[in-house]
Amino acid sequence: MVRCFLAEVLRDEGYEVVEARDGVEAIDLLDAGAASEGACLMVLDKNLPQVDGIGVLRHLAERGRAIPVIAMSADIISLGRARRHGAREALAKPFDVDRLLEMVTRNCGAAPRDGSMGASTGGSAALDQ
Repeated sequence: MVRCFLAEVLRDEGYEVVEARDGVEAIDLLDAGAASEGACLMVLDKNLPQVDGIGVLRHLAERGRAIPVIAMSADIISLGRARRHGAREALAKPFDVDRLLEMVTRNCGAAPRDGSMGASTGGSAALDQ
């Protein structure tokens, strides 16, 4: 599963990771503050169950949340839509891990090895799928 792989890669780099299995869980985590407090980034898959990545981006925009988002998808057109809905970066699947880490570093800075910098993944509030 991509979410688990991304979480492991980011943790190995020293980032603290909060994961969501789907768009609904990501929104719940964001609303509860668990994923947005101190998070420097969200990695968001376009094709999430229940609420897709565009729905999560709309939710962020409606609430005035300014968390940077890396949108991921195998569909280039979907990545363009994600950018128009507020994603800062777009990453086409399959992706190069080094390219992903460059994007994370550009948005979060280098991770301290103690894991004190947050990154969200999944439906990535910090990681989606």
